[in-house]
Amino acid sequence: MLSAIFSLLIAQTCQPPDALILLDVSGTMKEQTGSPAQTKFTRAKNAISTVLDNKQGELAFGLSVFPKPAEFNASNQLIPGTGRCSIPSPGKAVGFALNNKTPIMNALNAIGTPSGSNDTPIYQALVKAGEAATFPNDDRKRAIIAITDGRQDCCKGGDYDSENDCIGTTTTLDPTEAAENRDDVITLVQQMKSQGLFVYVVGFGDKVDPLMLGGMAKAAGTERDPACDPNAVSAASTNLCYFNVDAGNTQDFVVKLNEIVVQIQAEVCDNLDNDCNGLVDDGVTRTCGGQQCGGPGTETCTDGQWGACDVQLDPEVCDGVDNDCDGLTDEVPCTTTCGAGTKKCVNGKLSATCTLSKTPKEICNGRDDNCDGQTDEGCDCDQGEVQPCTVHTCNGMKVCAFGKFGECEADTKPEVCDGVDNDCDGKVDGAGLCADGSQCVQGKCTSGIGAEEIGGTVEEVTYVYRGQGVSRACNGSGSPDALVLLLLALPFLRSRRRRR
Repeated sequence: MLSAIFSLLIAQTCQPPDALILLDVSGTMKEQTGSPAQTKFTRAKNAISTVLDNKQGELAFGLSVFPKPAEFNASNQLIPGTGRCSIPSPGKAVGFALNNKTPIMNALNAIGTPSGSNDTPIYQALVKAGEAATFPNDDRKRAIIAITDGRQDCCKGGDYDSENDCIGTTTTLDPTEAAENRDDVITLVQQMKSQGLFVYVVGFGDKVDPLMLGGMAKAAGTERDPACDPNAVSAASTNLCYFNVDAGNTQDFVVKLNEIVVQIQAEVCDNLDNDCNGLVDDGVTRTCGGQQCGGPGTETCTDGQWGACDVQLDPEVCDGVDNDCDGLTDEVPCTTTCGAGTKKCVNGKLSATCTLSKTPKEICNGRDDNCDGQTDEGCDCDQGEVQPCTVHTCNGMKVCAFGKFGECEADTKPEVCDGVDNDCDGKVDGAGLCADGSQCVQGKCTSGIGAEEIGGTVEEVTYVYRGQGVSRACNGSGSPDALVLLLLALPFLRSRRRRR
């Protein structure tokens, strides 16, 4: 009886973490790897399926992919708002829930094979994933498992800062722009951490940017090993900060994902029962102090707050000495919602103001990212705002993302013979729309006389004589030639001869 009551209490107080699987479906994910050969996308699906089999009852998993998978109209043209660097809206394809494997796998299977028209908008995907609407549950630990086989790349348009990622019209990344993108992504992940959202980074194969992925893991505090090297430039390094996966080894993928799940489930200092053992913040400690202060010592977490260091530490004063043994001289670390910083000595006294180590960029996402008291300044529109528009003659809507309206997305339909541009390609009707070889003329299917093609000053016209179609060219005025007129007049001439 007591055991049942205890279990019920645990169920009521334990909030399993929300874990968003953020999967790259760019064109390179269709590459074949390993033996037997499988696409990287298939290996990722299989690994995710295996982990969900064992862990779906312990974490509330959700799913998002990037970019929004490419879609094509009847003319095999890319539909605006899909592929390239477009981002799905809302920020998750499958919402968070326990025992969520079936809807997640159904969503992944519906993608098929990633298209070569899909680029790698890592920054934009993280911004969308970090929106409040994506993670509505603030009362639990929140994590993103970001899986990519590439690097920030929007060479074909749609980049977050409107700056071309590549050199000219080539597909070669511009080194200067690539370095700026890397810094922006790392800063974004650091901001997300300060908002209680932790990004776990998986690099799939050797075509990634180790500096960016390692910097992301370090900024998020989710590195695989705290002693890792965030400056490693090769995916072959043995001391990477992110979770590196062999692109041809599905089992390696499973191992790394399981390691991440264990980290997400670990009890942390947040006043929540993360590991669902019925205890809050149990056994959560961290090292403090230094040898010169009689340490190192230990701080213990209670109700989401770190207690005092169990060694005697002197308060920091402006004297050129690291008095409190935190590794900083004449300054004290501090944090704001915009990131980490320090309180520094001003006129011989420690300031009460937290000075950010790096001022974040303002992102058009409905938040005051740079802590200047303004939200989304400099943005052309509000995140998620919609505006009516037209594609040729079709009505549609365009959505604001990252401060700019995207391309117009119309409700396209298959083209039929009705005098209307159904598929919004700027052309009304067309060939092959009618059954039995009949022609589409002025919105109707007809097997009688109908224009097939008009070009220059000559019309191609089909005349039907006793079931036989005769195609002849007309002159510029549209008059049929003499032979066609004679054929059409034959029935009349014969009837007159019979009357005589």
